[in-house]
Amino acid sequence: MSIYTFHTRVSYHDIDDNMQLTLQGAMSCMQEAAILHADQVGNSIADLSQTRLI
Repeated sequence: MSIYTFHTRVSYHDIDDNMQLTLQGAMSCMQEAAILHADQVGNSIADLSQTRLI
């Protein structure tokens, strides 16, 4: 089993009054991770001309 990690910063508006990550902030981090992962495995927007997935 491989573990995927990446380092990111969280914007101030992604933190609530209790200094916890909001749902919007969590979704933003997961979206960024998905974009980076797709780029690494060759399924990113830049690879569409080769993969023809869309």
